[in-house]
Amino acid sequence: MSEAAARPCSGAFACVLLAVLCAAFAGAAMAQGKKPTSSYPTNEQPMYGGVPRTPAEQESDRKYIADATAREASRAFASDKVADLGFRDFFKGDLAAAIVRFNQANLLEPENGDAYHGMALVVYDRDDNQALAEQMFKTAIAKANTSIGAWADYGRLLLLAKRAREAVAILDAGLVRTRVGNPNPEGAANARALLALAAAELGQFPRACREAKAVPPLAQKELLDGVSQILALPECRGT
Repeated sequence: MSEAAARPCSGAFACVLLAVLCAAFAGAAMAQGKKPTSSYPTNEQPMYGGVPRTPAEQESDRKYIADATAREASRAFASDKVADLGFRDFFKGDLAAAIVRFNQANLLEPENGDAYHGMALVVYDRDDNQALAEQMFKTAIAKANTSIGAWADYGRLLLLAKRAREAVAILDAGLVRTRVGNPNPEGAANARALLALAAAELGQFPRACREAKAVPPLAQKELLDGVSQILALPECRGT
């Protein structure tokens, strides 16, 4: 768990928010000891830790790209499929396999924002490296076709860091973005729920109530629990 999540809360709703966010974040590596990102092998660091590839590694990369693209319509499509495998590994708790997949997705298509999203999740959850995670999130959302899940998870990180106002800006931006052919309704639902939580944290209860009522049931259970607590607030009654 991040240091931000470990800080004491102040106020009843702040404590509710903290509990919801800690439960809702992936938490795949909660039980693992935290190590610096740079202590992992280069293929288990985002973008290989920025270390130049050796001639042998470059040759291996070329072979991997040729093999992967021979089976798919394009490098971009192959990259999407590999990133999807990375997310599956991440949510199973296999972070070593996940980061390898996200690096491979980036190797195939450097403009694949979802690969950076995955890297951000790994270094945040595995290493508690908020600075690098935020850098990866910023890169992810700067790409043209990134799924809304990146905005949702970036907003969640900001809320855990007690930066609710910044979270609102990120979540608002995410909700106006749609990836063609991959709208990610679950990610949009999570973003809407997080927006409601962020607005409530800022004391913007009219907006919090409005956003909470608009949250689809596809959102994570923990986030839906938080939304239910918003709707039960006196400020939301009769709105």
